[in-house]
Amino acid sequence: MQFGLVRPRLEDAKFVYQLRSDPEVQKQSLTFTKDLSFEDFYPKFLKTHFTIKNLPPLFILEEGKPVGVIRFNRAPGIGGVEISIVLAKDARGKGLGKRAIEEATEWVKAQGFSAVIAKIKPENTPSIKAFKAAGFHEGGKVGELLVFVHPLNPPEPRKVFVIAEAGSNWTEADPFEMIFKARAAGADAIKFQVFRAETTYVKEAGVSNYLQEDVEALFKSKEMPYSLIPKLARACEVEGIEFMATPFSLADFHAIDPYVKRHKIASYENNYFALLRAVARTKKPLFVSTGATTLKETAWIVDTLHELGSGELTLMQCTAKYPAPPNSMHLSTIPALKETYGCPVGLSDHSLDPFAAPLGAVALGASAIEKHFTLDRTLKGPDHSFAIEPDELHTLVSQIRALEEMIGDGYKQVVDAEKELRDFARRGIQAIEPIKKGDILTEGGNIAVLRPGNCLRGMPPEYIEELEGKKAPRDFMSGEGIIL
Repeated sequence: MQFGLVRPRLEDAKFVYQLRSDPEVQKQSLTFTKDLSFEDFYPKFLKTHFTIKNLPPLFILEEGKPVGVIRFNRAPGIGGVEISIVLAKDARGKGLGKRAIEEATEWVKAQGFSAVIAKIKPENTPSIKAFKAAGFHEGGKVGELLVFVHPLNPPEPRKVFVIAEAGSNWTEADPFEMIFKARAAGADAIKFQVFRAETTYVKEAGVSNYLQEDVEALFKSKEMPYSLIPKLARACEVEGIEFMATPFSLADFHAIDPYVKRHKIASYENNYFALLRAVARTKKPLFVSTGATTLKETAWIVDTLHELGSGELTLMQCTAKYPAPPNSMHLSTIPALKETYGCPVGLSDHSLDPFAAPLGAVALGASAIEKHFTLDRTLKGPDHSFAIEPDELHTLVSQIRALEEMIGDGYKQVVDAEKELRDFARRGIQAIEPIKKGDILTEGGNIAVLRPGNCLRGMPPEYIEELEGKKAPRDFMSGEGIIL
């Protein structure tokens, strides 16, 4: 079996369009309609066929010529991949589909994904046969579609990256003590804000309702000396916690870049092209907050960083209100952003409750949690009152780690922990008295739907009416499961 890469170009799009224009393919397609013109198809092709960087679509080749296409998309929430296959009319019925699915599945496995799924119309018998022959099993339905599943790598518990956001709170406390307390609480990183008043706001900015004092004077009072950055980074290294810092300007970026493994862009810097470009050029992993950012603006961020060739991007759902009211959090944005952009999504949380939003976000698939951190909420300063204290941070990290173990892989299944009790308690059709060969089976007379305990479980309860009035094919002991 040979494959070729499908590239985001006109020539390849035309071949895929031609394949999908086949009436039989259209009949079984989940997305393609017969009245779709190539002009409308081409932008959709570019947007939907290249959603996973390390799993581009593939041409299926026969004697060096393309005769089909396999396409991959992320399966939301399960760490898996959804696969679809289209074969040209002359290539069908030769076993190519089965072999292509098998080899594509092995390729997906090599990329570390936990499973492959396929959604198929019930009447698409050839596809159902091909996927079953390739080792897929039926895993339920989504609407009218059958879902076929092929488990691959057992998913490891997802590790959520927890950031203690010291921000500018260090100016009213000892930043080195904050580092020690954040590490002791179990945070993965502690992050500081690095800015200069003159490169953040215009001089005439005035007073905001949130800050309630002249913004230039406030920012001036909270500027971090660049000379402090390597000292904080060294202290983090000694303590065993990652040092992070958010730059608000290019000068700030150059001051912190030598000391960080990853960068963070704040919500109101996410449209600062020069800063995005500088960060992208480092190829380091990147967090970008999306507070007060529209979907269109978020798309611009993602597209811009992709074009600049940035390191791995994590979008951070954020509500830019301090503190953020509960009804403003919109945590359901997290899975929506993951599905839309195919990248990790976290939460930068400004709500008052120490635990509710972060734990809800993790349950919804957040890969990172950032929570403002202080040694004492009663300290003066704009960001202390809604920040989390060391004991609360410790509790939050512990609960996140426990929740990681609970989330699972997204497939409803009987897990190992249930199997013993399932065998003991799941109901079957059982003999309730000794039955001789030839006896007439009657519900309530000699058979009933009961839990079997340590006896052999009988046929599923849905067959009880079918058994009613039939003759026993052999002797059954009392309690034994009835199996015909």
